Amino acid sequence: MNVEKLNSTDTDNKPVSTQMEEHLQLVQQLQSADPHLTLLTGKELAIYWKVSKKKIEADRVSGAGIPFIRLSSGAIRYRLQAVLQHMADNQCTNTCNQSPRPEKTKCQNAN
Repeated sequence: MNVEKLNSTDTDNKPVSTQMEEHLQLVQQLQSADPHLTLLTGKELAIYWKVSKKKIEADRVSGAGIPFIRLSSGAIRYRLQAVLQHMADNQCTNTCNQSPRPEKTKCQNAN
């Protein structure tokens, strides 16, 4: 998936109303997309998750992020299926659940 309108400027410097509009447009497009065939750019993933592109890049560099595909041009893409699986795998029911980053969890589960 390549959304030219979303690639025009950096999301971190846009007004909140514009960021929200872009998020809603992207979510609408992804709802009808085939998750096995759809590839997202880092910027599209940042818009989808409402985080900065730098956060997505930092997670990728540290290995804490989603598996990605590096194209022959060097561009990075994220398979929508991997994004959805990552979200499902890291879903919590309360703040004491196991964290994807256990070192940041202050709550201890009693077992």
